[in-house]
Amino acid sequence: MRVLYVLFSFCLLVGKVAPLYAQKDSLVYTYKQSPNTNKEALPTKNLLAKLAQAENSRNWKDAAKLAYEIGIDYDHQTNYSLALQYFLKSLQIAQTIQDTKRVAASLNSIGIVYQNQQDYNKALAYFEQSLAIKKSINDRVGTSTTLNNMAIIYRNRNQYGKALETYQASLVIRQEVQDKRLIAATLNNIATLYEVQKNYELALEYYQKSITLKEEIADKQGLVHSFNGLASIYYDKKDYQKSVVFGEKAFQLGVETASIKEIRSTAQILYKSYKANKQYDKALLYHEHYKQLNDSIFSVEKTKAFARLEEKQLIEKHGKEMEIAQKEAESDRFRNLTQQEINQRRTEHFQNISQKMRLERNRLKAENKTKELEVQKQKEEKAFQKIISYLILFAFSGASMATFIIFRSKRKEQKTNKALNNTLKLVNEQKKAITDSINYAKRIQMAILPSEEVFTQILPESFVFFQPRNIVSGDFYYLEQKENKIILAAIDCTGHGVPGALMSMMGKEILSKIIQDKNILQANLILDELHKGIRTALKQAHNENRDGMDLALVVIDTQTRQMEFSGAKNPLIFIQNGKLQHIKGDRKAIGGDQREQERVFTQQLITLPANEGTTAYLFSDGFQDQFGGENDKKISIGRMKTLFTEIHALPMQTQKEAVKKYFDDWINAGTSKQMDDILVIGFRL
Repeated sequence: MRVLYVLFSFCLLVGKVAPLYAQKDSLVYTYKQSPNTNKEALPTKNLLAKLAQAENSRNWKDAAKLAYEIGIDYDHQTNYSLALQYFLKSLQIAQTIQDTKRVAASLNSIGIVYQNQQDYNKALAYFEQSLAIKKSINDRVGTSTTLNNMAIIYRNRNQYGKALETYQASLVIRQEVQDKRLIAATLNNIATLYEVQKNYELALEYYQKSITLKEEIADKQGLVHSFNGLASIYYDKKDYQKSVVFGEKAFQLGVETASIKEIRSTAQILYKSYKANKQYDKALLYHEHYKQLNDSIFSVEKTKAFARLEEKQLIEKHGKEMEIAQKEAESDRFRNLTQQEINQRRTEHFQNISQKMRLERNRLKAENKTKELEVQKQKEEKAFQKIISYLILFAFSGASMATFIIFRSKRKEQKTNKALNNTLKLVNEQKKAITDSINYAKRIQMAILPSEEVFTQILPESFVFFQPRNIVSGDFYYLEQKENKIILAAIDCTGHGVPGALMSMMGKEILSKIIQDKNILQANLILDELHKGIRTALKQAHNENRDGMDLALVVIDTQTRQMEFSGAKNPLIFIQNGKLQHIKGDRKAIGGDQREQERVFTQQLITLPANEGTTAYLFSDGFQDQFGGENDKKISIGRMKTLFTEIHALPMQTQKEAVKKYFDDWINAGTSKQMDDILVIGFRL
């Protein structure tokens, strides 16, 4: 009898669960029927047929494009196994036909697949490869996208300083290319970062900036993210009324755009806000929406190659949380029942007890019929055995099916890992070839820079602290002596790495022609000619190229002991008789955009007393803009002045060691890596 009672309870449970899942399917069906729902969420047979046709006709460029688009469709449906399969296919074809832009895009998408699976190490590896390629081909939009993806990983790892730095780098590029949709997305991500750190004022400011742009371009799906963020912030601030207002906006737009995952998050916030506001009916409604969407999303993900045991445990965990939340909601509703309803339920309870007592008396009378009970018992035993047989068969079939699914998933995973290993091997080989080429370029770049012997001969008391961020540098220095004039400059070209190095080679060549061939030896005139030379070489009057350089240049007359200084954004700092002087450069660059009719630079004249030494410093902006220290802030020009004041009387080699140690200690005390090329020149006259 006890076994029959258990089976009866099991049947009742199934009867209660079935309507719930019917409601879930009904809700998901509503989203699918929404006018703005993407009807081609999964790749169509036509698209797959086009891919097969492109492969058969050996049209590999179209094949790479179609494989990539199919991967995007599967990724939108969170079918990560098939998404990864087609992204890898696109990558292999693109590498074969040397379609560099498609290679970069495929690497970025593979990184996103791993990011969605929270495998951040692999995701970062693919993002870094994609970023390097995009920078090499000057893909500005692609570079900003990959930086944005990397920043999300840093945020999830709680590396907030690094995340903000990377988001800001992405935002600068997107503002330069004037893509409002991408700008709005980055502003939203920065707002999310501040929200995680509970800096609600800045978070609200950035969400509002993002919303303004999204409304301007009618980006409904983007607005769902922003309104959802505002609802979450106001819930944390216990302003439940505003939380409900923005939550309802997000939910409505989410239904229109079929953003199921965002709707799930919004439903959870609305459930908590309505509950806190004691609106229990609406709280229960959104709680049911959340559970239905949560079950729907996880039921899809269970069928994919990434559905491992960890995902199953995660689903069970969410299920328990929903069960607890449902009990809490039911408890809240029960507490709001009127006293009359409670008394009515008590009366019904007593009636049930009375009825059970009557049934018990009838059962005692029935026990006298021993023969009938014996026959009934035999029937029950036979029925029980039949049920047990069916249950055993059902359990065996389920176990067999589960074993088959796991085995098939393992085989697919092995094939995927093999393909990834082959791809990684190929990428590593290509990376080594590129690195070897850049190392050779470094030797060429170092060969054209003035050597230590030249510095010792022309400026015996001097030092150069030169530390590129990458293998090659966008910073360089120039030293030349012509008759009684010494020309010394510290130059910072646009960018760093390979693009910056190319600019430095061109800048060095033009500067040499101005001084050596044209014999122009006046500081401000040298800058005037250099500006013209850069704009002419890059044809900036006829295209949109805005590359250039910042620099600080001095011309020292050894006979008159006079020093001329001209600067393009960068300054000169010198110390005489223990007093520090800071002369700023003109607020305009060499090359780039020119709105005035003719660009003219100014000149400052400094007297060098014979009876006392003058210690001077030229530098690029990499040193002062480096983040670090205990609070992860910039070194700043103020700290550089303090450092120079403390060390200016020391021997020059000792000064160089002190500058290097200060820089290394600043980085090691913070969380950031070296951000830019570093160049500091010191000399004493």
